[in-house]
Amino acid sequence: MGKSRFEKHCIVCGTRYEYCSNCDRFSRLPRWMESFHDDNCHIIFNTIMEYKAGVKTVDQAANILKKCDLSHMDTFNDGLNVYITAILADEKEAEQKAESIDIPKETYAVEPKVEEPKAETEKPVEEKHSENKTEKKNFNYKKNYKK
Repeated sequence: MGKSRFEKHCIVCGTRYEYCSNCDRFSRLPRWMESFHDDNCHIIFNTIMEYKAGVKTVDQAANILKKCDLSHMDTFNDGLNVYITAILADEKEAEQKAESIDIPKETYAVEPKVEEPKAETEKPVEEKHSENKTEKKNFNYKKNYKK
């Protein structure tokens, strides 16, 4: 592809592609194409950002990344490579630890206890508000306003 005024570079893998968010020619394409050349790179980037922000756990991020095409990781942004490698490594470590721990069936086969609803002892909200009425103070806006 020759140099075009619509040329973009994917922020994940560096692939060159054409996109213009203001052009009719590209209006059928999603807005995330401003930064990513395909949905795979879009998902990879969002998964890593959500993991960094604490929105996704290592397991959740690893499950999503396993479904993505990571075959061309050598072209990915170096910072993203570090996170992808760390997420997948942490997930493998967590699996190994879980497999090495022997938990007896009795531990997790306990039926949950169902508590009966408690009688309402608090006053209704309307009553609480009615007890806490405060006097409205007159405020002279003209007096406190300086020109």
